[in-house]
Amino acid sequence: MNRNDGSQENWNSAPITMGGSNAEDISIPSVMISATDGTRLKSKLLNNETINVSLSLETLASAGRTVSPGIFYINDVVIRNNDGISEVIIAAGVSSHRDDTNHLFGVDDYGIWKSTDNALSWDKVPFNIDGSAYSYQPMDLELAPNNKLWASTTSNHRGSGGGTILVANSDITAFSTKHTITYNDGADVARRTELEIASNGDIYALAAENPVTIIKSKDEFASAPTPLTLPIGSNGIPADDFTRGQSFYDLLIESDPNNPETIFVGGIDLFKSTSAGENATANPWNQFTQWYSSNYTYAHADQHNMAFGNYDSSKKIFGNCLLYTSDAADE
Repeated sequence: MNRNDGSQENWNSAPITMGGSNAEDISIPSVMISATDGTRLKSKLLNNETINVSLSLETLASAGRTVSPGIFYINDVVIRNNDGISEVIIAAGVSSHRDDTNHLFGVDDYGIWKSTDNALSWDKVPFNIDGSAYSYQPMDLELAPNNKLWASTTSNHRGSGGGTILVANSDITAFSTKHTITYNDGADVARRTELEIASNGDIYALAAENPVTIIKSKDEFASAPTPLTLPIGSNGIPADDFTRGQSFYDLLIESDPNNPETIFVGGIDLFKSTSAGENATANPWNQFTQWYSSNYTYAHADQHNMAFGNYDSSKKIFGNCLLYTSDAADE
């Protein structure tokens, strides 16, 4: 532990480099931790608490890149009621600086974090890609009616791990993979994936792939999911891509908390299904907004998010610029 013994004028609590010039000469492995972490570990040991320790790479960025630790892109937040304890779970993402792709934020600590003490402290939940030191990048978190935590992913800074759907164990200390969305006969995996779990337990995933897909599972992916017919936009929106090439940016899927048959999706514009996204004879989706207001209710282009009123699901807010409705989406 990097302890402050008063001998260093410029001491700080960060770990110091340990080892020699020739790795083959080092026969006793060592682990260096900061004084802050060491003090925390000693306190737990004195209280006879169980401590779980894991090792990770010093940095998950390749050589020549600038890393800013501790700065994340928060992709989602959920709060789970676990026998009266509020568990706050966040999906912390990694990304590059807008103006410098060689500058990475949060690359060593992105993933899923959990707090059970009102965010005073956080524990990182293992979320690694199978057989890899690198983590999935969580995109969307959803709580099922049975209180299970589900997560979907987007591509990480290495371009891997997207299109994956995972479920946590009961105490949210580990995740298992339930399904990976692929295309090109399995040669490629999807990228950004949004998840929705209806009040009857049906699971929907809307994913950026080639170009976009919607799937549905009624049995938690015990069997192969069902691909759903895509919405068809109006006036120049490609029939096979209602996001118009922007699925990395505008991707929304939600269900009415009081009616599992009512599903909303968004890309450039907004669509609604009242038949759980399925119809054997016609397209199950009806468009109800348009970004230039031609024969539809006007809503700014690019749909990012949606929320329902706590006590009245007929009240809805859509995240584009900001659209509120209590009737347009009920037509």
